[in-house]
This record gives sequence, C-alpha cells and structure tokens, in this order.
Amino acid sequence: MRPCPHISSFLLATSLLIVTSLRANPGPPQEATDYASHFNHGGQLFQQMRIRDAVVEFREAIRLEPSYLPAHQALAVGYAMSQRFDLAWQEVALVRHAKGDLPPAFLRTLGEELPEKDAAAKREANSAELAAAQKAVDSAPKDTAAIARLSRAFLNLGDFPAAQKQADLALQLNPKEPMAQFVLATLLALDPPTFQEALPHLKLYLQNAPRDASTSADVAQACWMLGDLYRRSEKEAPALAAYEDGLKVEPENFHILNNAAWLYATASDASLRDPKKALAYAQKAVALTNSAKSTLLDTLGESYYVIFCYDDAIATEKKAIALSPENDLYADQLKKFQKAKQSQDAPKP
Repeated sequence: MRPCPHISSFLLATSLLIVTSLRANPGPPQEATDYASHFNHGGQLFQQMRIRDAVVEFREAIRLEPSYLPAHQALAVGYAMSQRFDLAWQEVALVRHAKGDLPPAFLRTLGEELPEKDAAAKREANSAELAAAQKAVDSAPKDTAAIARLSRAFLNLGDFPAAQKQADLALQLNPKEPMAQFVLATLLALDPPTFQEALPHLKLYLQNAPRDASTSADVAQACWMLGDLYRRSEKEAPALAAYEDGLKVEPENFHILNNAAWLYATASDASLRDPKKALAYAQKAVALTNSAKSTLLDTLGESYYVIFCYDDAIATEKKAIALSPENDLYADQLKKFQKAKQSQDAPKP
C-alpha cells in the first residue's frame, strides 16, 4: 500500500538499513557499557518497528555518553521516523560536527519532509512553547488544558515519556480533554504495533476539539492520521471520508490531498475509485509543493496512468526519480508506465 502513511516507504527502508548497520558494528568490547546497552536495545526495538521506544533508548544512550556517535546517527533516524524532522536535522548537525555521516539518500528524503534551513527556527519555536506551557502549569497545576498543552510541547521536542505522562494526567482530570487525546493518538500511531490503539483517541479528539482557526491544523492532522490508519486496516471508504473531512478544514493540506489522490486512483473497491478527483488532488498537491516532493510526483504519475495518459505519467515519474534516484519503487513505476505506453502504441491486428 502506497504512499506509506506519514512517511515515505523509502525513508522507512533506508532508516531500517541505517540502524541495522549501526547495530552490526557496536564498537570494541570495552564499549559494552550502559550507554551501549541502551543503544543496542534501541536498535532491537527499531527493528520491531517500536520507533517511539527506540528513540527513548537512543536518547538515554546519549545522556549517558553525549559523544557516542552511533547513538546520534540512530537518533536522527528515529526522529525522522517519528515525524520530528527538526530534531532529526539537529542530530545530523551533531553527526557532521563529529566527522560522521549519514547516507545521502536519507538526507535527501529528510530534506523533502523539512528543509534543513527551516529546522532551527522550528526547534526554537517549540522550545519557547515548552517554556510557556511549563509556566502555565506551574501557575495552575490542575488546569487540564494547560497540562495537555505541556504534553504537546514535550511531544514536539521528542520527549515521548514526558508527553505521555502529562497527557495521562490531563485525562485523569478530564477524560475528554482534546489535546491530551491528540497527543496519545500521535504517540500510538507512530508505531505499527500500537497504531490501532490510536483510533479511539483520534475519534474522541475529533468529537471534542473546538473548530476554529486555532485548531484547524490539528484537526486536519487528526483527519489525516485517521484516514491513514483506516487505510492500514484496508477500510477504504472510512479512509476517504476522513481525508475529505480534513480537506474541509485545510483544503490545501498537501499530505491529505496526496493520500486521498492515491486512494481515489488505486482503491481495491472499484466503486470508490474516482480518477478525475485523483488527478485534481494530485496536481494540486504537486503545485502546492513546487514539484519538490518525489512522493507527490509518484502519486501524480499514478493518477495519469489510471486515465491512460501514459506520456504524462512517464514524464512525471522521471521527475520523481530525479529527486530520489535510489528509490526502486519509482523505477518500478516507470517500467509499468512505459510498458503500458508500448502496448498502447503497438500496431493493432
């Protein structure tokens, strides 16, 4: 099923390769210390797709030994996989400073998600939000909205245990607190082993969250996550409904446009397919991102393919490959489009 919810399937494959190679070379025997144990345990968790727990272990390894380069490399990957792209770039900078490296393919994919030049400003904003949220909780320790805001701030800064602790506390005081439900849903949706547990939290959030300009981005993200979770469960109709609800709130959310376009183009239930809508959504997503994201170009290529516009499909897929030449999925797509074009052009008997 593509595109992969929240992250590109290529980022997933690349990330697994990086962490596996790091674990295969844990260092000399004298490094068998507490920090190396946390690092290796994080690698095991990562291979089990328990990304959230792996990040916790990598962070602990760095706390115990701040100069341990493999942990910084792995944490960059873990942050990327958990949608903390600004923090991933911070770890990349630390790796570079230590004369280490990460695969160019990983860095290119990370750059598609968040340009490196924008990462520092985002981290600064998140740090300011944490300070403000902590101050609000100190002033009103029983204010569930303030506690939930603090939970969200910890989430944005990659401190997943602290985020969950504050979200749980907020829900103890008010089981319907929307932001706490949103945070728990986000944490659970990060990992395939727990993604189904995110569904009730997303539904409660969407039922109770106020609908105004201040919440539109979160409501749209919740709809995006809900649609992706339904897709993972092969519930295509509810997935499309969730995507459409998100687009009512944020009509120019390119993530939702892209995933809806893919499903309208490729749904296993033929009654749900809508090639014209798929093409319109895919074209809009690509335009909104200035043709700079290979995943969106791939979706647009597929949308051309399903309406038999093979020349456009081929040209678009070549653009995706130019952005991500290591991604074999795009090469396979191009072969499929070219084969269809050859069949179309073949002389009829």
